Parts: sequence; structure tokens; C-alpha cells
Amino acid sequence: RNLNRPPEMCDPYQHWPVTEKVDVWMIGCILYTLCFYKHPFMEMTKLSIVNAAYTFPKDHPYPEKLLDIIRIMLTPNPKFRPSIFEMCDIFDNYFNLTSIKLNVRNCNSNLNP
Repeated sequence: RNLNRPPEMCDPYQHWPVTEKVDVWMIGCILYTLCFYKHPFMEMTKLSIVNAAYTFPKDHPYPEKLLDIIRIMLTPNPKFRPSIFEMCDIFDNYFNLTSIKLNVRNCNSNLNP
């Protein structure tokens, strides 16, 4: 089983397009794994992936802004998941951002200096 498979590939009945945003999902899974030493969906079912049902460990050293980056990358509906270009803008401006808005389409809306 492929734990990095995004919701649009796990549940074709949603009729979500399979685009380059699958890569953003996969990078989100990798970033989560790098931070917490386990995959966000390691012990989960396909339904967990489709609903993006994961949790962050309670005691972690990471700022909320980094968790929001993981959250936005693991947005289940690809319509609201950022493109790789939007993610590049977020990463380029990371230290100037006070927060990252979740589930928005326009990258400029994600940047909140």
C-alpha cells in the first residue's frame, strides 16, 4: 500500500482531478515524517487518507506556522490544496509570515505578513 497516495487517488468516486497537486500532498507526508519520525497515515485506513485524518504528537518543538504548512499541504480536497508554486512562495516568505491561512486557493491570501 502506498501511504503517500493522496485522497484524489484513493477515492476516485470524488471525481477530483489528479494533477501536480498530488506532489504537494506527498511532500506534506514527507515533511510530517521528517518532523515526527513517522508517517501521518502509518496506522490508518484509506478512509483516513481521504479525510486527511491525522494528528500531531502533543509534545513537539515546532511552531504553529510549520504545522500549518503541513496542514495546508495535506488538505484533502485538491481544489483547496496549494500548488507547488504557491508552496514556494510560502517557503520563500516563511520568516516574514505571522500565519498561514488554510484552505484558500489564492497564494497571495496565504501570505500574512
